[in-house]
Order: sequence, then C-alpha cells, then structure tokens
Amino acid sequence: MKRYTNCVQLFLAFAVIATLTGCHSLKQKRQVSLGEIYDDVAHLPDTERNPVIVIPGILGSRLVDQQTGEVVWGEMGPGGVSPLKTHSLTELALPMQSGMPLHQLHDQVSHDGPLDQLTFRVLGIPIKVNAYAQVLATLGVGGYRDQHFRGKSRLNEVDYGDEHFTCFQFAYDWRRDISESAALLAQYIEEKDAYTRQQYLERYGIENPNLKFDIVAHSMGGMVARYYLRYGNQPLPDDGSLPVLTWEGAQKVGRVFLVGTPNRGSTQAIEEIKDGMQIAPPLPKFPSAVVGTMPAAYQLFPRNEDSPLVYENGRAADLFSPQTWQQLEWGLADKSQDRVLARLLPNCSVQQRRQIAIDHQAKCLARANQLHQALDAPSPLPSGLEMHLYAGDAKKTLHQLLVDSNSGKVKEEIKTAGDGTVTRTSAIAERKIDEQRPYRTIPWTDETFLSTDHLGLTRDRSFVDNVLNQLLASPRTP
Repeated sequence: MKRYTNCVQLFLAFAVIATLTGCHSLKQKRQVSLGEIYDDVAHLPDTERNPVIVIPGILGSRLVDQQTGEVVWGEMGPGGVSPLKTHSLTELALPMQSGMPLHQLHDQVSHDGPLDQLTFRVLGIPIKVNAYAQVLATLGVGGYRDQHFRGKSRLNEVDYGDEHFTCFQFAYDWRRDISESAALLAQYIEEKDAYTRQQYLERYGIENPNLKFDIVAHSMGGMVARYYLRYGNQPLPDDGSLPVLTWEGAQKVGRVFLVGTPNRGSTQAIEEIKDGMQIAPPLPKFPSAVVGTMPAAYQLFPRNEDSPLVYENGRAADLFSPQTWQQLEWGLADKSQDRVLARLLPNCSVQQRRQIAIDHQAKCLARANQLHQALDAPSPLPSGLEMHLYAGDAKKTLHQLLVDSNSGKVKEEIKTAGDGTVTRTSAIAERKIDEQRPYRTIPWTDETFLSTDHLGLTRDRSFVDNVLNQLLASPRTP
C-alpha cells in the first residue's frame, strides 16, 4: 500500500511538471542559438540602449511573512504553501474589515523578489518549474541575475559581458490593488533612474543623460505598467472619482512590451473567484473565499459591455454589482465558504463573518470598476511612447459564461481565440462600436501573435527573439 501511495505521488509530481512546462521531444534539431545572433550587440556598452524593467503578472512575485520569514507564496507542498493548510490560507488571504478602505487593510506579508521559478516539494524532493526564468535570463534582467546568470547557460543564451547593469525586475504584492502596485513601480523607477545615472557618471563620465526605460510586462503586469504610464504614483481616489490623467509615467518610458495582458479583462478571473484558484490540475484549489479577499483578482474582470456573464434569458448581468454576486452566491457571498471564512475571521459569529465578507466583496468590485474607467479613459499616446503587443490567438479561451440566475450554475462556457487565459480581443484592447466596426482602444506601434499558451508566451523563442531584436539590435540611444 505504501509503495502504491508513493507511485501515486510520483505520478502527480510528473503530471504537475508536464502541465506547467509542457512535454517536448528529445529529438529536436539543433537550432541557431540566440547568442549566435545577439552576443555582439549585447556586448555594446549599456549606454547604447535603454534600461529594461521586467514586470511579472499575478502570482509572479514571491510573498514572505516579514515577521517569521516563512514563504507565503513561491513554494508548494510539505513545508510550503498548500490550500489544505489553515496557516497557508490565513497567510495568503488579505485582511477584511467593514468600514475601512482597501488601501488601509494591510498584513505582515510583503513581496520578496520576482518568482522566476515555482518550487514544488514532492516526497521531500524540491522540483523547480520555470515561470519567468527563461525570459529573465535571456534578457539578462535583474541585479542579482547579473551575478548568477552572467555568461552562457542552459537558460541564458545571450552573453552580456561583465559590464551589464541596466536590467531590473520589479516585484510587487500581486494580491493588492493595481493602482497601489503602480505607485510602487513609480518609486522603483525613480530609484533605478538614480542608480543608472550614477553608473553612467562613474563608468563613462556621462552627466545628465536623456534617460528613458523600456518595460517588458507579462499579463497583469501590463495593467500595472499602463496605470503607471497614465497616472504615475496617483492612487485611485477613495471617493470613487478618477485620478487626473497626466501621462506622468510616460515621461520616464520609451517603449512598452505588453505580453498576454488582459487589457479588456479575462473571464477566467470570474471563475477563479467563483470556484477558487488552481495552479495545476493535479493540485487542490485555493478556496474562492481566499481569492476573493484580493482586490487585484477583481481588477482582472472583463468589461460589462463585452457581456462576459449572461443569464439563461439572454440578459447580460452587471458583473460589478454586489447584488449580482449575492444573488448567484458566488465568491465571498457563497454561504458554503463559511468554513473558510471561520479560519480567516475566527473571532466573529456566522452573521458577522458574512456581513464583513459581503462588504469586502462590494469594495473590491467598486475598486475594479473604478480602475477600468481609469484605464479606459480615452487619450492619445504621448509623443515618443511606443506600445508593442505580444499575444496568443491559437488556444480556445473562455469568453462568456451562460448562467442560471436561480441556481448560480454555469450552463455553458463560450470560448474564442486567445492564449487559454486571455482572449485575442482582450489582449489587443478591442472594443466594438457595433458588430461591424471594432476598434482598438490602444494605438499599438505593432502587434505580434504567437501560437502558445499564456505563461508559455514568455518562453516562446519567437517572442524572445523579437524582443531582443527591438531592445538590442534596434536600440534607442540615450
């Protein structure tokens, strides 16, 4: 019996690896390496290209309890994060309290660097699955990466030499409001701007360079970048109004590469708050009550005008109305989640827990709708700012949910072209005037479509090749 159990565990481990990494044939023809193409230009002085900042998407930064040092997100299995552990649930969930704005609800958890790899522990053996390691290493990104990934390796095909210092990784608490993360990005860019200017002076004797950054952002990281470009470090006002559109962040940025960004939202985000979040099919889900505490999860919702949620009579539901969620009993309004809420709010009665949960859900929905209005406010791009799109359009991707308004059960899932998480129309920010006349709300400099899934976009060789060409072979000289 013990041997059978071990075999099952090993099978699940291999299933997780196959799911997250994909299975590749061992008999692959040798391709020309990116190093053979870009090593020469990569060795040019960093003054001949813009500094680069990589922004990961949701789940893409390590989270650590600042008091205990325990990993809250970044390692799964025995000794790590697990949906089956009370401690993991209470650590990963954000605090809830009636009558208090979301930006004032803080815990002792903070980001602790980008999550280039996700570690699973199976039978005590750590198994590392590459998340952003491929693109980060290939771009030579990050302060510590210059020390650990310099030179040739399995992941890092391009050799930047010993003088490479202008690539950085921005980590953030992906649970929190996107406008909060954008304010932290503004602070981060100011710090890296000062650092890079100092390096220019010390290494090359260059004073007051005309310095701008290039940004490579994946998934939700692209929404953080877009909010920063438009509003700099302005938070979303507590009164529900919109911040002043100044394009303050664009003054520091030359080019932005958005990779699989849900510019018009992702219907999958609705399902993850409704049913819980599953990292891979063999693994248990994080309960919907935990995911429902995270404002950023709601900010990934599609727009109402795109009809992501439709009742059986054909009437579109108001996705951002608290009454919709209470009627369907989804997320924090799901009465079956009281067992989880009892762990998150242990000193409250059932009635108190439900009141706090519904209040928190209403605040998150309102904040998400407010963020969408801020991002969708029409405005031409400032002169000199380039927006480059990379998206997937070869995978069937959830677009619309047909729901029974009485039972809350999903009767049908409508799918369309995308990367398995974000539809093509969402990535390109397509909005329809009518059925015949769609238009893009973002004036893209160019658009590139790939035949791979959402996370695979950052590992796709065509993506890395094209980005390297734009960053290195076609540099913008400060």
